[in-house]
Amino acid sequence: MADPAARPDRTLATSRRRAGPRAVAAHLGLRLSARVSARVAARVAGRGRAGGSAPGQPAMAPGEARTGNPAVRRGPVEVGQRPAARWQGVRAGLVGLAMVTAVGGAVAQSFPAKPVRVVVPYAAGGPVDTVARSLATGLASAWGQQVVVDNRGGSGGALGASQVARAAPDGYTLLVTNSGPITAYPHLRRQLLFEFERDLAPVSLLTTSSLVLSVHPALPARSLQEFVALARRHPGKLSYATSGTGGVQHLAMLLLESRAGIRLLHVPYKGSSQAVADLVSGEVPVQFNSVLGTLPLVQAGKMRALGVTSPAMIPALPGVAPIAATYPGFELTSWLALYGPAGLPAARVEQLHRDAATVLGSTESRRRLGELGLDVTTTGPAELVAYARREHALFGRLIAEAGIERE
Repeated sequence: MADPAARPDRTLATSRRRAGPRAVAAHLGLRLSARVSARVAARVAGRGRAGGSAPGQPAMAPGEARTGNPAVRRGPVEVGQRPAARWQGVRAGLVGLAMVTAVGGAVAQSFPAKPVRVVVPYAAGGPVDTVARSLATGLASAWGQQVVVDNRGGSGGALGASQVARAAPDGYTLLVTNSGPITAYPHLRRQLLFEFERDLAPVSLLTTSSLVLSVHPALPARSLQEFVALARRHPGKLSYATSGTGGVQHLAMLLLESRAGIRLLHVPYKGSSQAVADLVSGEVPVQFNSVLGTLPLVQAGKMRALGVTSPAMIPALPGVAPIAATYPGFELTSWLALYGPAGLPAARVEQLHRDAATVLGSTESRRRLGELGLDVTTTGPAELVAYARREHALFGRLIAEAGIERE
């Protein structure tokens, strides 16, 4: 007979509602303030309803700030304007690097003959925005033409992506995005704003990055094995934070639950800022996040890294073993890519791919991005299509197994 701890519990939703965060914390030997207890309880109770964690696609996706955050700015934001404080140092370094990489690269050419708009389907200041601005600055220098980053957040990235899908296929409106609106969104909505294979033209992968499983230092788990053992002793009670239902952080944890035979308590947030605050305080002690989002917290001693989702160790976190060392075949990558509207001429796609690869592909660019846990991976359209299709199939399976319904 199979181990009962490894079987899905159909009464899990009921038991989670009954077990308040104070009871869970007491069971695990953690402390919760009254304020945070109420907030976490509200998030858990509302995680399956539209307007709570926005199942299907969170209104604020990974890398986005909360709506009430004064750092969030809607609408066009030109390269060089002040970013959210959290990413100021990172983005300043990347923008400067892109300018050095592309200086002297302007050549006489028919495209672009006017400013180019790069849509980022998330709020200003997150990881997607950071890489998009680095790319935009380098392209502007190489082309001798203005490149404007336009932040259009909403519907977990689908709103901004759909605007690019409806644009003229001339190369003057582009999309820099993560996997959210491409490979997860189609499995989470009944009515789609766009279909990525029909409405978008793949241009190039830009970067790939491992995700990092990290825990609060107070949690009695110093390795992946100890974490799994702790979760098995307390099924359905150890909570983890994500920036929304159906995002890559959530799907990575679903994959770990499936492979390790554990059950955890999902606490979704509307974006990453409050999730990080509760992680640092220890109120929600577990998370999968990008290297870019995790590394500063680990370096400051505010979180402990237990494993990475890449098949090998990464330079940014030496000594942190891949999860695949314990669960062979476990691999999940966070990636960023460049798209245009469907119908973009092949010659324009080729030029955009070539120029993006030149801007991001220098030795110095690779080194600096590597320090942030980002690998430059400027493969072409065919490779991007194959990559997205594989992940689309994986995410569809994970979402179906978790019983997440379309909204």
